Amino acid sequence: MKTKRNSIFILMLGMMFLLANCATLNINLTPKKASAWMNNIYAAQYDEYLTWFDVIGYDKTTNKPIYKLKANVPDKQKEILKVKKAIFVELEPLLKDYSSYAATGIKTPLIDQVIARAVKLVNQLVEMEGGK
Repeated sequence: MKTKRNSIFILMLGMMFLLANCATLNINLTPKKASAWMNNIYAAQYDEYLTWFDVIGYDKTTNKPIYKLKANVPDKQKEILKVKKAIFVELEPLLKDYSSYAATGIKTPLIDQVIARAVKLVNQLVEMEGGK
């Protein structure tokens, strides 16, 4: 488990460096690369988020895991997890929209707002990583 956490930490540091460079240098990624980049950050952050929970069973209709917060999680971490959950809920459909645009090249009227909001939320996730 420590190896996985260390790998995630190293991945996040690299992504934070890339994120900082993209934000400050205005590096233009292709839509496909930007979509992959944001989805990878989302997946890594979500994996880290789930380390704070135990699987207590599975939903009978969807077969999805049911999670419970682990015992002895510090109050500060509980607050961080609460904020992250809200970000994940908002970010998931934005990433789906952006991934669809990246795959098809079809630009919907709101795609620029979708991209801007998705980037802002991804930035929030990365910045929160340092607040563990």
